Amino acid sequence: MRMGARLVPALAALALFGAGCNSASVSQSPSFPTASSVGPVPGRTLSATTSGYRSAEPTAFSASLIIMADGVQGGSGLWRFQRPAKWTAAVPTPGATAVGRTGDGVVVVAGKSVEMRSGSDLMHATATINLHWSGVAPAAPIVSVDRAPGGKLALALSDGTSATYAVASADGAVTALAPAPAQSFTPLVACLDDTRLLVLSTDNLQVSRLAVIDTAAGTIAPIKTIGGISSFALSADRTTLVAATAGDLFVAAVSDWIGGVQPRRLAGVGSATVIWGLALDNDGTGVAMLSGTVAEDGRVGDVHEIGYENDGSSWSKSFDVPAPMTGARGQVWVP
Repeated sequence: MRMGARLVPALAALALFGAGCNSASVSQSPSFPTASSVGPVPGRTLSATTSGYRSAEPTAFSASLIIMADGVQGGSGLWRFQRPAKWTAAVPTPGATAVGRTGDGVVVVAGKSVEMRSGSDLMHATATINLHWSGVAPAAPIVSVDRAPGGKLALALSDGTSATYAVASADGAVTALAPAPAQSFTPLVACLDDTRLLVLSTDNLQVSRLAVIDTAAGTIAPIKTIGGISSFALSADRTTLVAATAGDLFVAAVSDWIGGVQPRRLAGVGSATVIWGLALDNDGTGVAMLSGTVAEDGRVGDVHEIGYENDGSSWSKSFDVPAPMTGARGQVWVP
């Protein structure tokens, strides 16, 4: 698969959400009721119905998806999705460019500031880290973030044409990664543990593959089982990995991916599908995919949150719900 054939769909989420990616053919005019037409406010819950969305009383927060997307008080913000079909416009996050997961909540990046927020209280930061580079800080925004078990942050920065990868210590000191992917099909990063990062990197045939960067050993090693990967996500316990190609979702234990074992096909993905975010729950038995469909005129519509569940022997679809946003930067599954 050539990189140019799938680069625009893979970065469409960033373009739609204002992160500067080069995808001018994609429009923010979906065919479902938009967030602005529904009129959500923080704390108000919207339940999907056959005709759109209706108001509902907020319920106690259980395990849920947190999505950074548009439509919260007229700007960007964090949405909460709870199965089977409850959407809550939780809190505005003006200027935010990335969302990641912590042990009990999320990490939100806005400019050079990183905030930790509890999953049960997205409104208030429990801790803030101010990032600082030893030299001149890159102008590109941080578009992907993850927090390692020991507290180190992994960062991917992109201006839509190139990507930079870095790690930040608990006090905010940032170090650029070397080695790092020479070309990034999609600027994503995840922490396998305190020293190993998972990224996407293209090989000399322009095939996008998963790769493991070992920051202690200073190495980068491609995972060659599946090519053409455009998106991926780790479970919270970092034992399960789901990845998307142009036509399918694949899932397997991280150890199997790294060990060269062929991952299991979870479900098919339409060739015109734009994936705005994959998420795995804590133990990897639940997968969520926020995606839209690109029409012939380049417009992205029919945006849905789709879930799959593993009963121990097989995967099946557990929900498929219209989403009240026109663009998103990503999503995570929190307790």
